[in-house]
Amino acid sequence: MAKAKNKQGELSRPAVMAQAHYDDLLDAMSPALRRRYDEIERRRAVAREWNLREYHWLGTVILEIQEDADAEYGSGATEKLAAALEESKFTIYKSSAFARTYDTKKKLDDLCALCMTNGRMLGWGHVVALLSVDDSEKRIELQEQVVAESLTAEDLSKAIAKKFKRKSGASSSQVQPKTVPGRLRQIKNTSENWLDKHVSEWAPTKGYLEQAEKLPPDSYTEEMLEDLREISNVHAEMEVACSETYGRVSKLIDQVEGILRYRDEEDEKNEDST
Repeated sequence: MAKAKNKQGELSRPAVMAQAHYDDLLDAMSPALRRRYDEIERRRAVAREWNLREYHWLGTVILEIQEDADAEYGSGATEKLAAALEESKFTIYKSSAFARTYDTKKKLDDLCALCMTNGRMLGWGHVVALLSVDDSEKRIELQEQVVAESLTAEDLSKAIAKKFKRKSGASSSQVQPKTVPGRLRQIKNTSENWLDKHVSEWAPTKGYLEQAEKLPPDSYTEEMLEDLREISNVHAEMEVACSETYGRVSKLIDQVEGILRYRDEEDEKNEDST
């Protein structure tokens, strides 16, 4: 089960993992979930390139699992599937958001038919960016902008950030510092504020989530379900982003520590020579 290179437009394939671990992942699946896993693997095996329609199809499978009223797929089914496929939770949850947002054949056909002026079609990165926009009319406007200006996925993300800057909660108290140390301090402060909020209000052992868990069943609504799914999707993105940031920061720490150590050693040598 070698993992294919993660080229743009391809869904990564499961890498070689310890056979015992892989077998444990499959054994933990319910029969229904195992059938879905085998179905996805067969489809990935024959697909030369995992295009938007394939991501959308995967999303419909994930939605079916998430909305499993009879618990046919068992608890933690989405996470088990992601682990066995060695696919990120980000991709899994974004695929389901894709299927939920583009929920008719016409919407999907219209999206897949879009061709930029440079001759390229929209890719998965474009879709991920578009899914961050809740307003369907604004999303269609952005699709048209992508086509007219041949925007890359990165360009589209920047355009969305710029277009919705005020609505995203930006304020004068969050102005970008002009220096790198200032920006690093802002990252630290913002991260600490988020953690404080998590501990005080969102943590599993207390706060709003605990209150939600204790609500009587007759108070559950479709709106509540949609909110919970959105929270799940956002936190899946945050998990990926935090993991990437942690890795880069760890390397940067080693780099800075090495430079400072070298300086100290040079200073000691200079003092000894004098």
